Amino acid sequence: MSILISGKAIYKPLLNYYNFILPDFALVEIDKYKETIFEKTKM
Repeated sequence: MSILISGKAIYKPLLNYYNFILPDFALVEIDKYKETIFEKTKM
């Protein structure tokens, strides 16, 4: 999450290159805070 919010350009190639695997609870947290994440995401 902090990668998306930080807005640092160095993270973008990492997000494009790697496939991330998340546990179910992480997806629940993303859904719970999606409005905040969308507001603060700079990418």
